[in-house]
Amino acid sequence: MAIFTKAIAASADDGFESSGTMDVTGNVININGPSMLGFWRITDVAIPPGSTINSATLALNFISGSFDDPNVTIYCEDVDDGAGLTATTNDISGRTLTTASTTWNAGGIGTGIKTSPSFASSVQEVIDRGGWANENSLDVIFAGNSGSSFRVSTWDSTNPEAEITIDYTPPASSGATVKAMYYARLRGV
Repeated sequence: MAIFTKAIAASADDGFESSGTMDVTGNVININGPSMLGFWRITDVAIPPGSTINSATLALNFISGSFDDPNVTIYCEDVDDGAGLTATTNDISGRTLTTASTTWNAGGIGTGIKTSPSFASSVQEVIDRGGWANENSLDVIFAGNSGSSFRVSTWDSTNPEAEITIDYTPPASSGATVKAMYYARLRGV
């Protein structure tokens, strides 16, 4: 097994949408109901194609005890290489989501760094795409559900940004490359 961990790296790599209106440069991500979506883009994801995803979580900094009741469905964007956010209307809701999803429904979790449930199945769906390559970007999308009261800091704030942790098993090597090198050395090539 191997672990990949990385924090959000730029302003356009997190934000939210509310009824189609985008907030790409604000200090918070709000997800307070079904018309709201949160977005996090993780760049340079060092997971090779063919890997098995054991777990995937997002650590978020909750900044208000009045907005600490997540009720969201977690997806990834179903693309080979995720793109950053734009201010274009419906930028998040216009993206294709993975079929796999995970629900995070909790009440009164408090402030500070809190970790989402594992959404390994959504990450696996992206890694299994034919066009996935090591170092591509992965987009994580939280869709608000009724009763969600959710406020976390963004990269643009002075608080810690979101950080993904993915536990994965790399694909087994067939050993063909090692054998080819061994035989080439024997032949003096």
